[in-house]
Amino acid sequence: MATAFWIITDRYMIEALNSSASVQRHMPDVKRIVFSPDPVSFHRSFDEVRQLPKRSHDWWFMDSARYFGLAVDGIKDEKLLYFDSDTYMCEPIYDVLEVLDKFDIAATHAPGRITSNLLDPLLIPEAFPEVNVGVMGIRRSQKTIWLMERWYEKFRENPERYNNNDQGPLREVLWDNNAKLYILPPEYNMRWGFGGFARYKVKVLHGRTKNYAGVCDKLNGKGAVMRGWHRGEMD
Repeated sequence: MATAFWIITDRYMIEALNSSASVQRHMPDVKRIVFSPDPVSFHRSFDEVRQLPKRSHDWWFMDSARYFGLAVDGIKDEKLLYFDSDTYMCEPIYDVLEVLDKFDIAATHAPGRITSNLLDPLLIPEAFPEVNVGVMGIRRSQKTIWLMERWYEKFRENPERYNNNDQGPLREVLWDNNAKLYILPPEYNMRWGFGGFARYKVKVLHGRTKNYAGVCDKLNGKGAVMRGWHRGEMD
């Protein structure tokens, strides 16, 4: 059994409901849990709603990194799928769960690759850039629970370096530990609003639109054909 989860404030509840409904449509046997520091009424798009402690920081992404550790520690299933609220599943991703048989973390590269300062600019090579946090596969273990906790600690200890950006400290923690990271193809976290390239069908959209189904159709209409597009072309 696997679990999909979301970490949101009440401001993004409607988005998360839409994201969860798309997961339910394509992966109905995956449990869906929403975590929030705000009161959230139970909704049938989720199997469970869990209350998080109140926010401790002015920056959401620092609190989000903190909440990741609490969520991963609190879910009992071994295989987890995390989704930002502004995601939409076009195709099932059961194969990511298979990847988690061999790897601890599965994620795509961030479109910007490197968007945050490092504590030591020479510490990590440019060939090991940031991953985008918005869609991740996580194999729950003491190793990954520790990784999530260290992610938050590094962010909290060095806010002047990272600003309101959780991808920088995660990049450092992924480099400086023994968790096995797998980079997924872009189709599994398609930030189509930045422009992009797809070789096969897009699995998960990540961005904001009033017509997710329409964007899925535009991106996948040619099937398994190499295709690229410019920023804003698919909106």
